[in-house]
Amino acid sequence: MFQWLGLIITLIVWLGLAFLLLRWRNHQLNSISAHGAALVFKVVLVGGGLAYYWWLVGWYAPHLHLSNLFVTILTVVIAYQIFTGLNNGNAGFSKDLHDYTSQTMALLYIPLTVLIVGSHELNLTAHIICTCLLIYMVNSYVIVEIMKRLKPIHLIFQLAYVVAFQLVILVSAYLA
Repeated sequence: MFQWLGLIITLIVWLGLAFLLLRWRNHQLNSISAHGAALVFKVVLVGGGLAYYWWLVGWYAPHLHLSNLFVTILTVVIAYQIFTGLNNGNAGFSKDLHDYTSQTMALLYIPLTVLIVGSHELNLTAHIICTCLLIYMVNSYVIVEIMKRLKPIHLIFQLAYVVAFQLVILVSAYLA
C-alpha cells in the first residue's frame, strides 16, 4: 500500500487543482496563490504537501536511492509550500514573503527533478520522459517569470508546472 500512496495522493491533489481551475476560471484571480482564501487551496498545499512528503521520504527517496541532498531540498520545498498555503499574502510584507516562498518553492522543483533524472535506478523510458518534463519545467518557469504580464495564462502555466513535477515523481516511481 505504501508504494501506491504517491499515486493516490497525486490524484487527490490533481482533483483539488482541477477544482480550483474550474471554480475560478472566469474570475480575475490568475494564479494559484490568488486563491489563497479557499479552503481547497489550503488543504491541497498543506495536507497534500505533508502526505506527499511522508511518502517521498519514506518510500520514494529510498526506492530511487536519492541522496540526503534530495531530502534536504525537499524539506525546504515542503516548508515553503506549507507557508505559502497558510499565508494568503494579501498586502505588504505578507505578500512579499508569500511571493518569495512560492517562487522559491517552484524554483526548487528544478534541482529536485535534476536529482531524480540523475538516479541510476531509472530505466531508459523513465529517464527520457523525466528529462523531457524537466526541459518543459525549465522553459515554463522562465516563461512565467519573464512574461508576468500574461496574467490570463499564468494560472494554466502554474498548474501545468506542478503537474509536470508530479508526473516526474510518478514516472520515476512506477516506471523505474
